[in-house]
Amino acid sequence: MRLFALLTLFLSLVWGAESKDFTFYYQNALVAYKSGDFVVARTSALEAGKLKAEDPHPFVLLAKIALAQKNYGEAEKILTPWIQKEPDLEIIWIPWGDVLVFTGRPSKALEFYEKAAYQEGNRSDALLRKVYAFLKNKERGEAERVAATFDGFNDKTPVYYFAKAAVLEGAGKKGEAEGVLKNARTLYGESVYLEYYRDYLWFVGSLKEGGNL
Repeated sequence: MRLFALLTLFLSLVWGAESKDFTFYYQNALVAYKSGDFVVARTSALEAGKLKAEDPHPFVLLAKIALAQKNYGEAEKILTPWIQKEPDLEIIWIPWGDVLVFTGRPSKALEFYEKAAYQEGNRSDALLRKVYAFLKNKERGEAERVAATFDGFNDKTPVYYFAKAAVLEGAGKKGEAEGVLKNARTLYGESVYLEYYRDYLWFVGSLKEGGNL
């Protein structure tokens, strides 16, 4: 995957203006980001941002890349101008909430996750983020309450399992949490599992580092 992303990016730079298309760069950035190749993802997203500075999508992706690399200050710097001038821009709410969690403001993050939860396409992911934020804010009871709302029979998303695992981690039951995650991996497949597991590691890892679990 990384070799393909690097090759396509290189060819576009060599071929010149005809290949320097916003959609190409942005899609290349998304593919690289999903595969965990943050170097190529960042390079392509920057190119997309140069071509359409008024489009928030490449900048939101750049913030997500910064978050994935634990560059929380950089992510905040990227998103701050957007949240100031377009606070109702829905695609910003979840990553901005993530910035707030990782910079020690989980209570404020909950406001943005709650807003995102009202958007149909974001509901499950936003609520899962609320579980993580409540745990970070030492509100295990609230985390358990939100986790209990997930449907364990949903065959489209593994949020039920990751919410349950996070709550178990929060209760000091690491072995049980690992068992739940193993079930998620079996039921949803490697690709879907890893996408959610990466976020899980970010959040649960930050909880451990902060001593709040």
